[in-house]
Amino acid sequence: MSFSQKLIDALINISSPKLKDIAGEGLVETAITLDPEAGTKTSLISLIQDLHEPHKLLSNLKYRDYIFQSLKIEDAIELSKKFNDYNVSQTDPYEFLSDLTNTKRIKNTLFEHFDIPEPSGLTDYKFDIDPLKKIEPIYALYDYQNRAVEESIEILSRETKNNLLIHMPTGSGKTRTAMHLISRILNQRPNKVVVWLAHSEELCEQAAEEFEKAWENLGNRSISIGRFYDKNEFDLSAFKEGIIVAGLNKLFLRTSSQQRDFLEMQKNVTLVVFDEAHQAIAETYKFLVNMLTIGGNLVNLVGLTATPGRAVLEPEKTEELANLFDRNKVTLKVDGFDNPIDYLISSGYLAKPNYAYYNFKSEDMYANDALIRRLEDGKDFDKKTLIAMGADINRNLMIFEMVRDLNKRHSKIIIFCTSVEHSHLIASILKTQGYNAKAVTSDNSPEYRKNTIASFKSNNEDSLNIIVNFGILTTGFDAPRASAAIIARPTQSVVLYSQMVGRVLRGPNSNGTESCEVYTIVDEIQGFRSIYEGFSHWDDFWN
Repeated sequence: MSFSQKLIDALINISSPKLKDIAGEGLVETAITLDPEAGTKTSLISLIQDLHEPHKLLSNLKYRDYIFQSLKIEDAIELSKKFNDYNVSQTDPYEFLSDLTNTKRIKNTLFEHFDIPEPSGLTDYKFDIDPLKKIEPIYALYDYQNRAVEESIEILSRETKNNLLIHMPTGSGKTRTAMHLISRILNQRPNKVVVWLAHSEELCEQAAEEFEKAWENLGNRSISIGRFYDKNEFDLSAFKEGIIVAGLNKLFLRTSSQQRDFLEMQKNVTLVVFDEAHQAIAETYKFLVNMLTIGGNLVNLVGLTATPGRAVLEPEKTEELANLFDRNKVTLKVDGFDNPIDYLISSGYLAKPNYAYYNFKSEDMYANDALIRRLEDGKDFDKKTLIAMGADINRNLMIFEMVRDLNKRHSKIIIFCTSVEHSHLIASILKTQGYNAKAVTSDNSPEYRKNTIASFKSNNEDSLNIIVNFGILTTGFDAPRASAAIIARPTQSVVLYSQMVGRVLRGPNSNGTESCEVYTIVDEIQGFRSIYEGFSHWDDFWN
């Protein structure tokens, strides 16, 4: 706090000996020894300004009296009049001022007279503090996510090696939950490595970005994050502590082409996390998991999925998946709710889905004996059939009518098509009709896909409203504002259907919408038609 000009003017009228007393004789003597000019009034006042805060100077009875005695008579009377008990005709103003005590009222009057702002003293400051305050964490979890982390920690802490699978619906925060778990483990296990496995560049980058946010808020030391997917790579043998986010195919190839480096890295691995873990029993992926978990060191495997099973008519595959994770399935448990989906919707974490089904019959262009046998064997539609479906004019007119209806109520719509060719066809038709639509497929460059998806996620006025895809947006895609989906491709896979529905399930508490609409073209095949069925379908295999 600086001295006012009015207070400086008062100091100028004080004698030099008294100024030296205020500044301190020892300090003044030393200053004069170093510089004779330090004894001038101007220098002494500068020393006082450096040493004293103005409100403390006016609160010191001795120094304050020096100031009072230096005032002109008319200034002393003016100041005295500001106190109600001063009698102009009977009382000497200098004596009156000298007798003033140090009550808060008196000090505040003096501060006001000398143009000094009232200080926020320690006592006053305490009254400004809220004695009871809630502190919000930057990287928080919901209660159901915290319970999943605690249950996972308990399983992983057992003396015997235990793998586990975290089963949470799409949109309920699997990745964030997993990052808390990973951070807990890395905090407790120095000089260890966690390997995160995912099958696409989009999933890998999403995980890498999420871990950076998590560790900045939860970590207890500096560690490394290694990106090992797409064109990103580094010397595996030199990676000693932190997390490696790896593309499945890229890391699998290194098990043979750079086996020595891979095994050197593996020595420090303590945890392997498999995103979209229902894929973990594919032969190449299973081999990679085995290579990462070999050796004498205790390496746990944690899977993440919204669909903990395989094809409907392949129960042995689901059995194998359950065995891989030691039949430890950590899922959402909420008191008072039969199904966790109901809880997530009622609490605003998931949007309330409204389903509409549209039966469709083609001109038998794909209804042949071979296809019927294929479907009866529990396999999904083949590529040739899906391409043929996408060329059906009547089917495409039905899709266009769905878009026209949904566009009245939704600003962000996702369409799942039957093929790459079908995706581009539908996007082109929509654009000719004035819709802001684009297709993203495997034949687009990563940069094009990234820019298109970013535009769809954006809320800018000119951002993309409709995104059309085949096989790209079922996983690793998060667009909370998307509130409508058209499932224009048939599937017998509960996994695939659940993933497609999940793209529009973000609720208001997850920056999404209160409700969503899912339009499905039904080709008279066995399938799953709600997220409730998809969530609980495989429970018997894990019990």
